[in-house]
Amino acid sequence: MNPETTPQTIDTPYGKLHIAVIPATEDSFHSMGRGNVTEIRPRLRIASDPTFEADPNHADHWTIRRRAYAVHETLYFHDMTHVEYANGYKGQRWHSESNPYRGGYRNDRRGQVEYHTKTWDMMRDAVRAALDEFAKANPAWGEFSTYLLLKDRHDRESGKAADLRKEAAEHEAKADKLSAQTAPMLAGLPESLRSLIRD
Repeated sequence: MNPETTPQTIDTPYGKLHIAVIPATEDSFHSMGRGNVTEIRPRLRIASDPTFEADPNHADHWTIRRRAYAVHETLYFHDMTHVEYANGYKGQRWHSESNPYRGGYRNDRRGQVEYHTKTWDMMRDAVRAALDEFAKANPAWGEFSTYLLLKDRHDRESGKAADLRKEAAEHEAKADKLSAQTAPMLAGLPESLRSLIRD
C-alpha cells in the first residue's frame, strides 16, 4: 500500500522504520468538559519496508533476537499524556488507527506478534521512539497532514464543480438546439396564437 507522500526513514535498534505523512482525519465526539467537539487529527503511515507491505522477508525487515519481524500501521497524533487513568496508566501521544495484520507487527512466519509479549513491547517502544524523533525533526508535519486532508476535499469539490459545469454545458447545448428549432416555428404562427403564449 503506497502512501500519499514520500516516506522518510528513521533508524531504530532493530531496523529501519519508513514514515509517511498521510491526510489527517476529522473526528467528532462528545467531551464532558467541552460538549460536542470536532477535531482534526494528523496521521502517519509506518512500515519496516519501503513497499509498506509488512513483509518480514523483505531486506528492510526488523531483527530481534535473530528473528525477522515487520511493521505496518497507521497512527494518528492526539496528545493525551496529561491524562492519568484509574488503573494508573497515562495517556499516549500516538494512537493506532488501523493495522492490517491484527496488531501491525508480524513475525517471520507472517503471523501476529502477540500483544504485550516482550517482543511486542520492544517493537512498540521502538516505533514510538521513532515517531517522536520524526516529529521532532519535522515539527510542521501535523500542518502538512491537515493540508493533505483539505487538499483532498478541495480536489473532490473541484471535480464535482467541473462535472456540474460539463453537465450544464450539455444542457445549454440541447437548449440552444431546441431554440433553433422552435424560433422559426414561432415566427410562422399568427399573432392571434402567439398572444396566447404565457411568459
